[in-house]
Amino acid sequence: MSRILTSPDIEHLIKDGLSVRVTAQYLVIADIPYLANDKTVKRNGMIASALDRNKDGFAARPHDHTINFFGDGLPCDSAGQPLDIKCSDGTFMIDNQRALACCSRHKKGGDYADFYEKMTSYISYISAPAVKIDGSATFRLFKSPIDESEDSVFVYGDSATARNGTGDLSARLMRQKVAIIGLGGTGGYILDLIAKTPVSEIRLFDGDKFYAHNAFRAPGAASLSCFGSPKVAYFASAYSKMHKGIRSNAVNLDVNSLSLLDGIDFVFMCLDEPQVKAPIIGYLQKCGIPFIDTGMDVVRRGDALCGMIRTTFCSADETGQQNAQKFINIAGEVLENEYDTDIQIAELNALNAVMAVIRWKRHCGYYCASYQGHCVSYANMIYSLSSDSLEHEKCIKEV
Repeated sequence: MSRILTSPDIEHLIKDGLSVRVTAQYLVIADIPYLANDKTVKRNGMIASALDRNKDGFAARPHDHTINFFGDGLPCDSAGQPLDIKCSDGTFMIDNQRALACCSRHKKGGDYADFYEKMTSYISYISAPAVKIDGSATFRLFKSPIDESEDSVFVYGDSATARNGTGDLSARLMRQKVAIIGLGGTGGYILDLIAKTPVSEIRLFDGDKFYAHNAFRAPGAASLSCFGSPKVAYFASAYSKMHKGIRSNAVNLDVNSLSLLDGIDFVFMCLDEPQVKAPIIGYLQKCGIPFIDTGMDVVRRGDALCGMIRTTFCSADETGQQNAQKFINIAGEVLENEYDTDIQIAELNALNAVMAVIRWKRHCGYYCASYQGHCVSYANMIYSLSSDSLEHEKCIKEV
């Protein structure tokens, strides 16, 4: 039996005969009898609670008093009226089914001590009217517990998504294979954000070593012992503590290694050298792989820095090809700024990464892209350091 199922409170639920299921995000109890509004007894009730784990992998104390209820209708009392549980719209998604309601039932005198107390309190209250009518109705079926958390791409469950009720949106990111090309600054922050999503694989590409100058423009706090390690090894080691699907490739992609991108669904390009981008972009367009190219044009003016941060989205169609030609410098010209002297600042790298990941999530349908009845696809986003403005060059298409 897995560690999470041996948590004392969850093990107690199992021994009591409840139908226990653990996912990456939730503790679920199924097969709960309840009374429908027509006074018929239903046996398909299910409740779910966001699940946190402690450092030992056991269930932590419930973070609040609410549960989400699943069934054919809200549970009712003997008069066919909904039970006195404060309800709002359900937020959890399980097996492509949205909960009917998020229910609130405080414990008298304080908080629930553990999941056994919380779940049995709700189950007893929900099932009591049904049991009163049909004495054979029971939630103690003694089925084998199910632990689906081992199948998760995460080392530990994403309780943040469970708490905020966006599991249906995160599901749109699942099974994707994402590549990050270049981990000098922006790429590291993109990894930091992507590692917190349920993509199935994160493929890293960078042939350089990790040193102090990288540490000062990367997420986290690196130790001296990390210096001299391949960048991909450093980042893979750090983020494999959270995400199981990180694959590292200590190479700088060129025409001889582009096949390493095969099978990828989306690419983030975080490269300094314009001339290196051309063969990669050509390969992505030939394979029909959408991508985002990031970049910064930063220059020193007297006693301060100014410039801009750019994120360019290229879809896997003719419009994407046009965007690449219009917005991405792949000819290798020397730009009239000091980016080639490596003016990169941590907050600029982080902002560049945030812009890129938000755009990717919008591409996936996680964020809304509609405006006045149209679908707005931004090809280019530019943040100006001097004017504090975010500008877009966009292509508008009818939904």
